[in-house]
Amino acid sequence: MKKVFVLFFFLVTHFAVGQGNYEEVISNAILNYDSTKIDSLAKTIGYKGGEQVETLVRFKVNHEGKTVDVTAEGPHEIFINESIKIIQNLPKLDFGITIEQGKTLSLKLPINFSIKLDSEQ
Repeated sequence: MKKVFVLFFFLVTHFAVGQGNYEEVISNAILNYDSTKIDSLAKTIGYKGGEQVETLVRFKVNHEGKTVDVTAEGPHEIFINESIKIIQNLPKLDFGITIEQGKTLSLKLPINFSIKLDSEQ
């Protein structure tokens, strides 16, 4: 299984975040994500093993800890769709603070895909 590498650089736009499980939950979800399909698709559109592709995902977390309004930017639709899928499938996030009903916490996260070399598969 290929690991997706992540740089955690969160920009919190509404308010400061307290202690919670969100970093661990997001990190585990990304590191455990099976992206072997991405390797083969990336190679069909011209990417080579060893290349890194970065997407930028923006999303909001509502008062229930669920991710909503997920969007992404990247060099190709394959990476954009996979980034969105990773974030949409996150379990409930706990920020150690209460988010009022009707309010959201906005986050921005780069996700780096590392295309696996043929010898590593």
